[in-house]
Amino acid sequence: MKHNRKSQVALEFLTTYGWAIMVVMIMIGALAYFGIFNIQEQLPERCNFGVQLNCADWLISEADENFGDPSVKMYIRNNFQEGITISRFTVNSEDYACNCSSSSTIYLESGDTAILEANDCEGCSSFFNEGDKVKLEGTIKYIKQTGKFNHTQKGEIFATIMP
Repeated sequence: MKHNRKSQVALEFLTTYGWAIMVVMIMIGALAYFGIFNIQEQLPERCNFGVQLNCADWLISEADENFGDPSVKMYIRNNFQEGITISRFTVNSEDYACNCSSSSTIYLESGDTAILEANDCEGCSSFFNEGDKVKLEGTIKYIKQTGKFNHTQKGEIFATIMP
């Protein structure tokens, strides 16, 4: 009789903890379903191409039926002590098969600002949806005013896609 009593107490103990664990698992599942654990939504937007090419503002826009492909625009400031000629601006995503580029040439004096726009995009239309946050790797190719060699500055843009 004494042995059965101990078994019953152990079974009740395990059952009580089993119900408690199940309730906690259901709560975690509900929170995950409603996006509470979505880290991407919690991170702030950022654009970083180093100190010399300061990214002051940026915009990633989705594709729409009137204007065609999506585009990536970046307001950049030349902090070099001399002028530079930007020959190419490209962005791509490792997460998606998406590449955008611009081959327009822009000359910037020291301290000047300009808008770089990559709107020749391939494969981005299906991934760029309004409200989503995406991380894009960017490359700016430039030549210094007193130099003859091409330089490459890599950076990243993490932003919410706008309409």
